[in-house]
Amino acid sequence: QQTGSLNNSELAIDGIIGFGNSNQTLLSQLAAAGKTKKIFSHCLDSTNGGGIFAIGEVVEPKVKTTPIVKNK
Repeated sequence: QQTGSLNNSELAIDGIIGFGNSNQTLLSQLAAAGKTKKIFSHCLDSTNGGGIFAIGEVVEPKVKTTPIVKNK
């Protein structure tokens, strides 16, 4: 859990590798460099509690998505 002034800062970077809303996050930097789209995927495995985490667009016809809604 984040503590201190990072909780109130618009420049806060969430998590270990940064998936917050700032342009300083890992994903934002990769997208700005043209390496990937500003998209990440986390497929949860309900059987064993594992899953797959991917940075960038997943090209798979049967993938179901849930959009992230800001400020909800």
